[in-house]
Amino acid sequence: MRKALCLLPLVLLLARGHAAEITFQAWQYAMPGEEAYYHHLIADFEAAHPGDKVKFQFGPWDDAHDQMAGWLTSGTGPDLMVVCDMWLTEFAPYLVPYVDDMPAEKKTEFYEVLLNKATYQGHTLGLVWATSTKALFYRTDLMRKPPRDWLELINTAKAASLPGGPFGVGLPAKPTYESTDNFYFLFWSAGGEFFDDRGRAAINSEIGVAALTFYRDLLWQWHVTQPEPTAWSRKELEEYFGQGKLALQMNGPWLVASARTADPKLQFALAPLPLAPRQSPFKPRRITQVITDHLMLSKASKQQALARQFIDFAYQDKYRQEFCELGMVPEKKAVGNSDFFQKNPDWKIFVDILPDGKFLPLIQWQPVELAMQQMLYKVFTGRMEPKPALDEVAQVMNEAAQGGTR
Repeated sequence: MRKALCLLPLVLLLARGHAAEITFQAWQYAMPGEEAYYHHLIADFEAAHPGDKVKFQFGPWDDAHDQMAGWLTSGTGPDLMVVCDMWLTEFAPYLVPYVDDMPAEKKTEFYEVLLNKATYQGHTLGLVWATSTKALFYRTDLMRKPPRDWLELINTAKAASLPGGPFGVGLPAKPTYESTDNFYFLFWSAGGEFFDDRGRAAINSEIGVAALTFYRDLLWQWHVTQPEPTAWSRKELEEYFGQGKLALQMNGPWLVASARTADPKLQFALAPLPLAPRQSPFKPRRITQVITDHLMLSKASKQQALARQFIDFAYQDKYRQEFCELGMVPEKKAVGNSDFFQKNPDWKIFVDILPDGKFLPLIQWQPVELAMQQMLYKVFTGRMEPKPALDEVAQVMNEAAQGGTR
């Protein structure tokens, strides 16, 4: 009897075909508990698919672009990988648009604006894996109410920037991929658009120059930031906020959990991003930036059937609820409507402001991102004035736009 029982799993495997293995590459968001989440998800999948294996790879975002570019162009690397939105058009030729094959009723489970986020040249390349909107974190022990516009931002930051106290507002300008977001917030809230009606770059418009000048002058004129912004990345400022050393920080939902974990007694709340003032040339409007990363299937995968099964498994509501509670905005309606996201003020704002979202253009964005990083560095170090610095970026944007659609 024991021999028969021991042979049963082998018989089952032979009946369903040979066991298979896929490799899944994810990247670190610095959210407490995220690596444990992945191991739990994979263990559950393997338990539900006896004999099949998921090899998990986890690394920092810093070199993610070059690693994935090498894998995809050479036909090697992971079967599944998380890809950020700014690289979609570059990697599109190497990806399987598996969302195109999803049943229509399954697609209705997702917020439409996020379901279609990876649609390029008529094909939806992959489902959103991680979404962030942005809000203003403010210290409730240092101010009675959050600043509603840029002028209030200056005054509030000044009042909080006392000797021996925290710095007013955290401002990242280190040449890294996440340092450009805060400038986008200001540019968009002032009414700016990356491209005009003729399809030409408008980052160097009057609004763009005024927004960048204000951004720089938070340091130069009003002295309400931490010292040397070009030495600070967003991740480093997140840690600084959690240590109680910043009064204001514009950031995404992951900062909620990390700040609460760093100091459970830290008193802060969240508000919409401040608007531009109602003065020329600004056209103030309520915005939030929406950044998305997507779960992608490589065309080079030799195990596409198993990879699709893993995708279906991972997007069950319970697993997406578990992941998003770590610090991401839900892409599925059922998760967004859960008590966790609707009854907790720390999280509800990030879901509520989703309709105000602005996205990066779906073009070859990587060269633009690098140009933006260098632009901020040159402006904050005094190497260039805002207008000529933005003129350089506009030239890169126009060249990049020829390789993709907006």
